[in-house]
Amino acid sequence: MSDGRTEGLMDWRNINKIVKQHEISKEYTNCQIVFLRRSNNIGRIDSDLCIQINNEIDYWKNVLKQVIAVIKKLGNRGLPFRGSVEKFGSQNNGNFMICLELISEFDPFLSNHIVQHETRVVVIHLTFLLQHVMK
Repeated sequence: MSDGRTEGLMDWRNINKIVKQHEISKEYTNCQIVFLRRSNNIGRIDSDLCIQINNEIDYWKNVLKQVIAVIKKLGNRGLPFRGSVEKFGSQNNGNFMICLELISEFDPFLSNHIVQHETRVVVIHLTFLLQHVMK
């Protein structure tokens, strides 16, 4: 009986049994150990890039957590999100942006984010976010 690694697999009716046998084999265990060692950030050629990517992912997750928290609170209260002006610091920027401004007064992370990105034109599709957050 072929194990499927060199000639291919012909016994598809017993695939579950064959895969289970393979997963408990010593060769499979050794390959998994090598894979885990190689996937560790330390010692990789692109370790600096991996760290940079992970930092960027963490950064945007943090931004999203705070934005979603504001969306949930405003949505639960039935308050309007938008004002007549969509710019931070404006008197008429609406509940959503004023909440983010308020949080940024006490949270240096969000404050830095607003300073860095306030000059960009950012269009947030609140209806899309609300549909998924309110479920």
